[in-house]
Amino acid sequence: MTAQHFGRRLPVALLTALCAFVLTGCIRIEMTFTVEEDGSGAVEIVAAVDEGLLAASDESAEDMFGDVDDAPPGSVVEEYREDGFVGQRMSVPVPDMEIAAESLGSTDNMTDAVDFGFVREGDGWRFTMDVPPLGQELAGENGDFTAGMTAAIANTAEFRVRVSLPGEVTEHNADRVEDGVLVWELDLMGEGRRTLSARSETAGVGPVILAIAIGAGVAVAVLAAVGARSAIRARRRA
Repeated sequence: MTAQHFGRRLPVALLTALCAFVLTGCIRIEMTFTVEEDGSGAVEIVAAVDEGLLAASDESAEDMFGDVDDAPPGSVVEEYREDGFVGQRMSVPVPDMEIAAESLGSTDNMTDAVDFGFVREGDGWRFTMDVPPLGQELAGENGDFTAGMTAAIANTAEFRVRVSLPGEVTEHNADRVEDGVLVWELDLMGEGRRTLSARSETAGVGPVILAIAIGAGVAVAVLAAVGARSAIRARRRA
């Protein structure tokens, strides 16, 4: 079967929230993609701001993030509070990771920030994500995103992508691997585009079933031989 690459856009309040985060400076964005062996999976998105700076701004996390009215069906939105950051975590179940973007939301809710795709290749999976310089995305059509604001985000922002693929990862360009999970640390204000990629391979079902069948056949043959020898001995004793 020929796999199709779905280069959709990530939805959510990521870039919208970023504009507000500029006022406080220190932000954390994390995207975690998990692919199961059956092709289903989940996407988790965290958007958070430094707790101390949030307190200094006299705003609550609810005021800054607001309600996620366009959250995908079945998603769970909860408070995120970790390592001195506070914000929101949205977890979205995905029935088929090849069309993950369609599970994350409609085209009207997509941003122009990040292209990503998961594709089945043989017995494995391939992941790709194209990340442009997000400072340009934040500037938008208004063009009033000042150099000072850009520098503030560049010096304090964390943008992290995690990917978990089934099977053995045979190639990747991740910055590190944590307990089998690929991790990329991205520069929000990098000058050029960055393409993240990874590929995994899983053992085919056919060889496993064949091995089990051979093992069962050998076991039956051994039992039959033992039974025959026992019957012969019993007759000799009689």
